[in-house]
Amino acid sequence: KNRADARAASAAAALETARSMLLQFDAVIPKSDASSSASRHASEVLASASATRARGDPRRRKAWRAMVTRATTPLQLAMATCLLEQALRRECFKPEWLPWSSPAPALRAAAEEDPVAAAAAVLLRAKTLR
Repeated sequence: KNRADARAASAAAALETARSMLLQFDAVIPKSDASSSASRHASEVLASASATRARGDPRRRKAWRAMVTRATTPLQLAMATCLLEQALRRECFKPEWLPWSSPAPALRAAAEEDPVAAAAAVLLRAKTLR
C-alpha cells in the first residue's frame, strides 16, 4: 500500500508541475500579435512571434487555461499541451522537435494505464515547450 501511495503522489506531483509549466508558458505569450524588433531579446521575439491569430483570441486563451486548471488526468493535460502546440507557429519550435511533434504519441503515452508513466510523458512534453 505504501508503494502505491508513493506512486500516486509521484504522478500527482508530475501532473501539477506540468500544469504549472503550461500556465507559465501561456502567461509569456502576448495577448496580441506583435512584430519583432532587432533590439529585443530572443525570448521576447519568440513570445511576440509565437501565437497564431486564433491563439491570441482572449476567449480561447481563457478556455484553454480553464481546461488546464481543471485537468485531473494525464490525458486531459496532454490534450491541452497538444492544443497549445497547435496554436503556436512552427518557427517557435527547434527544428529537432518537428519530427517528434505529432500529437498522437503524446496522447497515446498519456493514456497509459500506469499513472506515473502517463504523468511523466505529459511532464516531458511540457518541458520541451520551454
